[in-house]
Amino acid sequence: MISLKVIDSHCPGCSILCGVHIIEDGDTVDIEFMKHSVINHGKLCRFGVELPSYYAQRLDTCYVNGVEATYDEAIHAAGASFQAWLKERGRSDGVILCTGDATNEELLALKRMGETFDIRRASGIGHIVSTLGPSSMQKKFGYFEVIEHAKSIVLVDVDPSVRYPLILRKIQIARDQGAEVVSIGADKAHVSHVADTVYAVTPDKVALTLQDIKDDLPSHTLFICGVGPYSDMSAVVEVNNICAATSSRAMFLKDHANSEATLPYEFDNMRKSVDEILDDIESGRISAVMLVETPYMETYLDDKRFRAACESLEHFLIVQSRPLSSPPGNAIVISIPPFYQRKGTVVNICGRLLEMGGDKEGASRACRDIITAAGLKAPLDYEGINEDAIRMHERWYSHKPEYRRVPPPERNYPTTPFHVYEPNPYLLRAMPYPVAKRASPEVYDTARTKERYVRKDAVAKGVVLAYERDKRYTDTISHYE
Repeated sequence: MISLKVIDSHCPGCSILCGVHIIEDGDTVDIEFMKHSVINHGKLCRFGVELPSYYAQRLDTCYVNGVEATYDEAIHAAGASFQAWLKERGRSDGVILCTGDATNEELLALKRMGETFDIRRASGIGHIVSTLGPSSMQKKFGYFEVIEHAKSIVLVDVDPSVRYPLILRKIQIARDQGAEVVSIGADKAHVSHVADTVYAVTPDKVALTLQDIKDDLPSHTLFICGVGPYSDMSAVVEVNNICAATSSRAMFLKDHANSEATLPYEFDNMRKSVDEILDDIESGRISAVMLVETPYMETYLDDKRFRAACESLEHFLIVQSRPLSSPPGNAIVISIPPFYQRKGTVVNICGRLLEMGGDKEGASRACRDIITAAGLKAPLDYEGINEDAIRMHERWYSHKPEYRRVPPPERNYPTTPFHVYEPNPYLLRAMPYPVAKRASPEVYDTARTKERYVRKDAVAKGVVLAYERDKRYTDTISHYE
């Protein structure tokens, strides 16, 4: 009996959301290239090609305080926990942290759940949103051809060959058509073949280098800048301010799938970084946490601190689709379907509204059931949320917000050597990834005794670059990518 099911979906590897066909054959998952996709035209990065191994790991069991439970038991426990928290919270806050991998409908459901329980929401990049403002971070490009047609491109602290090969191809096309490409950042191993000028500098020099060269750049430059939980605010602010003073534009590449949608749906009202949220948990200012598709107890740079902070909570809820290596004993864990099985819409980095091909609800169903279990009510029917998601997207992207200048932040940088961590889809999801580490000659002798693989002359002077987390360097790299 043929049991094949083909689902038109999008890769959860990053905010580009490349189109891909997911083929289900019973419990087995495979992929087929979506050649008609207007985003990637059938091409996928290495992570996208290996989606079958990613989706093979699923969380099929719910837990209540470390003990396996049914879905209904976990929902009932979550409702009771939030009820109790509302009565005893005092002046403390609660937070729903969702860094991505959720549909627009799920984000709106989480937002309404937060409003129902008076819990704030966070996206992991709230500190950047609060500094620049959401409208400065969002620009509707429509298609990636905007890169192909650019005459001047500046890469800021991003290596597209490692994380965004689609972007790399577009840059190569632009360069073939005469575009001038500049790269600023610690890594020069991969960008040297696509950039005309490479400024290999330590993290504390990126913003300063931008200031030094900005007067020599054309007024219509396209900046491509990585934005994530570990981003250096100084560089991001400098890019924004250059755009505010010229006709230049910025494409802020985000680490997680559909994290772009947190802007038009005004999801993040906490406006803090993950480290600041951890500070609030440790001080008692936050006493209830709900993690949604955010496996930071295993993937955050300082994962021990993250886990310890969460394990100190009396009210702790985890909603995700991937398995946990060890469910916390104080957590209520609710499993949801994998990303490709969910229905709804998503927004990619170009601002395009994309349809998901699944037929199941994920976090939106969990929110509705938890609110009901707590004896409360909220408008969370799927059809209504879907209509709201489409309408809010149309309203947001019909405007043409302008960049506004903001004061540069004060930063204290560690002493060299900098140990710079470059996250990628594998690391963000605790999956194996081939190690590639490099060091400049000045730190080579020291690094050689610590690293499994080192290549000279590949990075800025005074930098050790890692493509995997190294807990020995957590204190010096927690704010860099």
